[in-house]
Amino acid sequence: MSKEQKEALEALEDAYQDTIKLIKSAKPDDQVALLSTAALVRPSGFSSAGMHTLGTFGALITAAGQSLVQVVMMAPDDERDKVLFRVMVIIAETVRRKRKGDETPVTSAYIDRVKSLILFPEPNPCPDTKLH
Repeated sequence: MSKEQKEALEALEDAYQDTIKLIKSAKPDDQVALLSTAALVRPSGFSSAGMHTLGTFGALITAAGQSLVQVVMMAPDDERDKVLFRVMVIIAETVRRKRKGDETPVTSAYIDRVKSLILFPEPNPCPDTKLH
């Protein structure tokens, strides 16, 4: 077993123990959401993921949002805006592709293209040609 695999198993064990503590500490009216995703990422890009969920849609959205916030907070202060932009593009484009049945991962080149289109939009030709 590789070092990365051992670290992933240790992280899974820690998450399992923390999840048990959270569920046990919930009060009767609390909503509990379980969100677990393991992703296999290859050097060429995202490969596959196994996701398991439990809870209401609202609770799952809250849990996913909190998870995303924690990941973004790991970025250095001066990099957070870039990370947030990257996350928004990945989410939007991945949803668009998956709805079409396309499992192709979003690449850094695609994210850079979106960024350049926002900074330097393609010029629209003037619709009134009589002005010229």
